[in-house]
Amino acid sequence: MKIIVVLSIVSLLFIANLSAQQAQPNLENWIQTYQLDVAQQKTAKQLIEQRVKNLAALETIKTSSPDVYQEKLLVLEKQTRMGLKSVLNDRQLVVFEAEEANRKAAIVARVAQLKASGAEKEEIAKATKALKY
Repeated sequence: MKIIVVLSIVSLLFIANLSAQQAQPNLENWIQTYQLDVAQQKTAKQLIEQRVKNLAALETIKTSSPDVYQEKLLVLEKQTRMGLKSVLNDRQLVVFEAEEANRKAAIVARVAQLKASGAEKEEIAKATKALKY
């Protein structure tokens, strides 16, 4: 029993560490992409830390409720993007909006590709949700 508890704790720590490592490139990417100033960097770091915390909380439903998990991931991603958008200046917003347009174009292209290959509506919807994240 003690071994199971220890393994569970080690697994949770590993997941938290992995999530933190995955978040770091996003912060560096944001700093470079948007040329964030010091105050914006602080806010961006807080946004990413909150996202990592929320992702860790979602892990509990990842396998038990995959549809709910996907929906919550989409909401979390949108909240993170909107949080970033709220701190950007006009020059940075131009870059942000261009990235959003590219993201949406990728979704449209993937849907068109799936339709052309004869995919079922359910499969298209599932792929679209995955791409939105």
